Amino acid sequence: MVNSAAFSPNGKRVVSVSGDPHYEYSDEYSVRIWDVDMGAEVCALAQPGMVVMASFSPDGKRIVTGSEWGAVKLWNAETGAKIRNLDTHNGEGLCICEVDQDKNLKEDRDGERIIHPGCPVFGHSDGVHRVKFSDDGTLVMSVSVDHTVRLWDVASGTQLRVFTGDRFALVEFPSGERRRARYVLTARHYTLLIYEVGKYAAAAPVACFKAPQHISTVRCRGATICVGCYRGPVLFLSAPFLTA
Repeated sequence: MVNSAAFSPNGKRVVSVSGDPHYEYSDEYSVRIWDVDMGAEVCALAQPGMVVMASFSPDGKRIVTGSEWGAVKLWNAETGAKIRNLDTHNGEGLCICEVDQDKNLKEDRDGERIIHPGCPVFGHSDGVHRVKFSDDGTLVMSVSVDHTVRLWDVASGTQLRVFTGDRFALVEFPSGERRRARYVLTARHYTLLIYEVGKYAAAAPVACFKAPQHISTVRCRGATICVGCYRGPVLFLSAPFLTA
């Protein structure tokens, strides 16, 4: 089953993610890159756990994937080689370790997959269902069933911020000649929160909105935010400060 597919920015490639094993008798599932004109597979890469979504970087040279195990990974779009993990120490999203009284990592027992609340590592603790590069390709946003939205630095693989939410929209606009203003919109249940992202940005949201029903999707264009609710209402909000 194909879970999702996305075009590269120039429209010449497509990345598809599916639940078919990359190798027979393997639990590694496929991410495949296709040449649109030829209709041929360029390369395939494997990631443990069902891959849910993949997205190209703005220059088309990298791909970010998210899996049902909570793993977020960066890949070379030309060769299929993994660049780095954007998740926990074991690179598969979920913690498979035990932690002793001194918080030292111990080996997992019989390969059993254990989520330990005392594990001193970071990353999603449940399935990732959306991933996206920033417009300049320097950041990645991921959203998970664990009700967190995480912001990652692509160059270092460092987790920069953690937000509460089930949905997100990453908004970018030029703000002055020497910096670029970034805002992250997150939504959970009935609440939409807007955060400014940056070295000196405050941890608290800069704005919030309560929808009349449970929010199912968030999109933004210019200073207009579109909020879709589960039972049908579509709301359009004006946020002039996004483009100020």
